[in-house]
Amino acid sequence: MNMACANPEALVIREWLKEDTNCWIAIATAFLQRYERKMAVAKVSAALQHLLRDGPPIASTLGGRLYQAGVSHINYDLLANELVLATEEVISTSG
Repeated sequence: MNMACANPEALVIREWLKEDTNCWIAIATAFLQRYERKMAVAKVSAALQHLLRDGPPIASTLGGRLYQAGVSHINYDLLANELVLATEEVISTSG
């Protein structure tokens, strides 16, 4: 993934996805296997909205990291697209 000219949300989710405990690649993979890409991105976007909707942001969570990066309005579609791109990269290198 290209790191040049990325906005804070994209940078945050790229770092967050590198963690060993992150299950979102598996979640996005399931959506990509079940739906066409455009619909999979929409499903991931809705799932991320659900993840980030409640509670105060804790520093180790995606919400907390976005807050620390100065993101005041979350673009869920951008986050979902970054997640799907990362998932497609994993799928292409493992298959």
